[in-house]
Amino acid sequence: MFGVGMTLASGCGKKTLIRIGGGSLKSSFVFLVCGFSAYLMTQTVFYEVIFHSWLSPIAFNFSDYGFRSQSLGELIFGSEGLSVKNFFLGSTFAILLGFWVFYSREFRTRYGLILSSSIMGFGVIGGWYVTSGPLGKSWQESAEWMDQPPIGIESQSFTFINPMGESLVYLQSGFNNLLLSFGVCALFGIIVGSFSSALIFRTFHFEWFPSFKDFMNHMVGAVLMGVGGVLGMGCTIGQAVAGTSTMSFGSIIVFLSIVFGSAVTVKTRYYLIYYDDEANLPKAILSSLVDFRFLPKSFRRLDAV
Repeated sequence: MFGVGMTLASGCGKKTLIRIGGGSLKSSFVFLVCGFSAYLMTQTVFYEVIFHSWLSPIAFNFSDYGFRSQSLGELIFGSEGLSVKNFFLGSTFAILLGFWVFYSREFRTRYGLILSSSIMGFGVIGGWYVTSGPLGKSWQESAEWMDQPPIGIESQSFTFINPMGESLVYLQSGFNNLLLSFGVCALFGIIVGSFSSALIFRTFHFEWFPSFKDFMNHMVGAVLMGVGGVLGMGCTIGQAVAGTSTMSFGSIIVFLSIVFGSAVTVKTRYYLIYYDDEANLPKAILSSLVDFRFLPKSFRRLDAV
């Protein structure tokens, strides 16, 4: 759901916030719809009524099998010395991915991508440190919060879908500091940073929907992102980056699912554009799934593009 939604809505949660700072009114609309969808999932009975009855029976609980977490280190090597095992696995994956990425000569010359991705990685580490390091612990244990601690005070890093819903609650509350979580602060920080960058580099410009079809694509995409992001317990940043930094098996599943949903959606839209009136949505989806080898060739309804 999230992979499909972010493709229709012209980007994931982080990209939406960056575009808002750059002046995109389209992304402001996506933010409101996505945030409201996340709000429905977390603050109302919507999840319980629509999803709980059929998701709960098929949920997989690792504790039933003697595991304390879904960490790859524990699942592969056991729970003893878990932090060391996770550090070893994470370092090994990072080195292998580094070799794979920098093997591309084209990527090695794109210094902007290298710099921005490095900053993003250090930002995720910074999120964990700020919320669970000395600063975070002193904040959690502050006497100021003894009677009523702020909501959502825990070890966490960057994620943007649920905080979109939290930010709407924060605004609706009249800026109640008890609702000012790390996620809400990070969300507004991204917008402010993007706005500042747009002013410095003179790229700020207003943007709106060019057509009703574009409006509907973004609205549907925003709903799918809000609902899917809560069901997946994170977005491309919250799960695929921050989540995988904890070596979580669930985060890897979410990451691969997002990639799959987005890739099929992109390919489907290519078919619809290329064949125009000759293609319809079912034919385009079937042909896309054949291209990715999830269906046999006999299901193909359109020639490959």
